[in-house]
Amino acid sequence: MRYLSIPILLIWTAIGHGAEVVSVEFREGDQTRKVTGQLLVTAADGGLLIEATDGRIWSITPEMLGEKTKLDDKAVKSLSAEELGAVLLADAQSKLPNVDFEIVTTKHYVICTSAGIRYAQWCGALFERLMRSFQTHWKANKIQLSEPTRPLPAIVLADRKQFAEFADKDEGPAAAGSQGYYSIRSNRIVVFDLTAAPGSPPAKTTSEINRKVAASPFNVATVVHEATHQIAFNCGMHTRMADNPLWLTEGMAMYFETPDLRSRNGWRTVGKPNRLRLKHFADAIRDERRKPRNITSIVSSDKPFQDAKIATDSYAESWALTYFLIKTRRADYKRYVENIQAKPRLIWDAPEGRLKDFQAAFGNDLAQLEKEFLRYMRRLSR
Repeated sequence: MRYLSIPILLIWTAIGHGAEVVSVEFREGDQTRKVTGQLLVTAADGGLLIEATDGRIWSITPEMLGEKTKLDDKAVKSLSAEELGAVLLADAQSKLPNVDFEIVTTKHYVICTSAGIRYAQWCGALFERLMRSFQTHWKANKIQLSEPTRPLPAIVLADRKQFAEFADKDEGPAAAGSQGYYSIRSNRIVVFDLTAAPGSPPAKTTSEINRKVAASPFNVATVVHEATHQIAFNCGMHTRMADNPLWLTEGMAMYFETPDLRSRNGWRTVGKPNRLRLKHFADAIRDERRKPRNITSIVSSDKPFQDAKIATDSYAESWALTYFLIKTRRADYKRYVENIQAKPRLIWDAPEGRLKDFQAAFGNDLAQLEKEFLRYMRRLSR
């Protein structure tokens, strides 16, 4: 369960932020590209960060840059659902030329699918319920969010094999080995049909889909996890290409990993204990070889999430810390989130800066906070 970010040269220093709309020609490998979109950042060395009309973010270094033309911002708009569908279709067919794709649209989503209309509609309904629940939950907690400014793109593949082939061409081997992903670069979620088990046909009806996915709650949680990332990055909870600590973004996605598959409208299980993550965290507390790292280590650095040996434990810890803070320090959590929301793009804080942000919201005595945290989670696990 992961979201994938675009690689950026960290030597860039952002000096400009605005709503300027530009058309840019640039070289990418052997290709010459032309992109139209919003200029998000002009770097000190002349590089650009541009959000194209389809929502994809392009990082253009000075060496790549060709002609740049400023445009009338009223003359350029984000793609409509129909236009975005055509872009998704062309991209999917370029990666999997022997596969047939269809487009399904909902209020907020454009889904390009090879898994059939019925399953794509099921995914669309799940995404829409999650969108409503995400907005409602944080509104009740007085965190300001917005509606997405453009249709949200999703790719739903027919099976695990198709997913791996598509993901490898789209984001590389790491994505191909996952169960699904959200890409900060393309703003897309990519998942596959959970009912398409090897040796058995995929589900044909909504009731059959519900029955089959209910038997694989972890896989459903993966879909919800990646869809939560996409919503958070498109509703103002997080800013794409800003310094979003992984403990925060991953903890929040896991906070919503408890889908309510019975309800057609609501999502009554938001904020319920995530049993899988809770068990993992509780096991780590009891295992002397896997004692949870102190709070400082996961709030000040992303490294614990990027080390394959401890990544699973780190994810469980970030869920547990998120759950604890929301349940016991809600106002402080809100203050912390609002501070991170205001972070500028392309500027990454050093570990001491991240720690300072955390302490500004939750206090300087992290040793005491950690004692309360572990005591709370032990009670919850019992």
